[in-house]
Amino acid sequence: MVTSTQNVQHLLQLLRAKTVTGALNIPLEGQITTRRDYARVVALYSALGLGLVLAVVAWRLQYVVSPTLRYQPKDTVMSVHLLVTPKNKRLITEHLHGLAILTGAPVTLGEIIAESKREVTFDISNDGLISYVVDTKLSVEASERLAGFGYVASIQGRTTVISRTGEEIIDTGAHVTLRALSPFFQGEVVTYGEQAVRESLHLNAKGLMIRGTDVAVDDATMPMVKADVKVLANLTIPANSLQLPSVVATLLTIPADSRALTMLLTNGGSILLTEDAEGLGYYLSLAPGDMTVDEAASLGKDIMNRVSLATLAWTTEDGSVYNELRSDPANITTEIKAEETYTFITLSNNTGKTLRIAKTPSLMTIANREISLESGAKPASTCLGNAHTWFATSLITEQAPMSLLNNNRAVSLFLKNFSEVAIDNNQTRLCW
Repeated sequence: MVTSTQNVQHLLQLLRAKTVTGALNIPLEGQITTRRDYARVVALYSALGLGLVLAVVAWRLQYVVSPTLRYQPKDTVMSVHLLVTPKNKRLITEHLHGLAILTGAPVTLGEIIAESKREVTFDISNDGLISYVVDTKLSVEASERLAGFGYVASIQGRTTVISRTGEEIIDTGAHVTLRALSPFFQGEVVTYGEQAVRESLHLNAKGLMIRGTDVAVDDATMPMVKADVKVLANLTIPANSLQLPSVVATLLTIPADSRALTMLLTNGGSILLTEDAEGLGYYLSLAPGDMTVDEAASLGKDIMNRVSLATLAWTTEDGSVYNELRSDPANITTEIKAEETYTFITLSNNTGKTLRIAKTPSLMTIANREISLESGAKPASTCLGNAHTWFATSLITEQAPMSLLNNNRAVSLFLKNFSEVAIDNNQTRLCW
């Protein structure tokens, strides 16, 4: 006989079985998935990205065709084309606002930028004079003011060319720069020759940078100096150079026609300029090739003879007086110290001048300071880490204002607003 308790237990077993069976009845179709939501998100972000790109392109279209590069004085050899963006305006105001552009005229870079809407171009002539072109029409008052200083404002289409009175203005045609579509494009430097060379220009908090200069040289001849030495310049000279930059020829106490400098220009090398309590120090470094110790000493004697010249006055029988330059090699003392891997040569004269030469199988350095071969490090630019050539603009003095730039006074004056100029294999940087 089945009891009521047994009936209840039987009923509970049936309910448990039903529950378990229902729990295992998992449908295999009609599952909820995130795949469609992911596709919608990707499509949304793609549309937003494309819209942003199109918006940037539409905004940058105004810079693709340059109105200010089109018109220029006939003798222009270089143009500096700058976009007048909020960032560029701010940097110029901070660092170059008061820079005088036109020789003899009270017109500053800040005033020129203020006259421009979207861009301005500075044209540099072969003799160093600067003209500029703005993408607006100057007022009559501004034109009359410029005329008082020998400049004329010539209206060309929707631009104004400000140049020296009498200069011929030419139309060079449309200048299209597709790189201007990039939001990172700020301007360019155009150098004219058989073919125009265009290099990108950038302004940032550190200074002005020109990309694409492609000045690649071998800097293996850079000498080592001690850490506390103040380096003013390191100039890497490529082989078969015609002449030294004039500022170096002015500062070096070595005559430009010395055999050592002739050899450096022919074979390539480097010139390091330093500053200490004694004044200017220099290091000339080049590959020695198969030069012997005696030949190295002869190079040093040639320099010492040239810097130790004395003047001797002669009077002829007819009363004519002339001066003869003489040097006395007997007054030069030479000391040679030879080791297994290097040779030191010290030359001194009776006036207290000393010249040192250090020669290893791979490098020969001639200097008027101590030469470090085992302790020290190769100097580095504070402006551009990989620079093979750099110089402090303090070297550009009033006595040698056209120093390193092929006698271009305008560019030299511009550089004096920066602290250092540095060049590596693909760019030039001017640091504030």
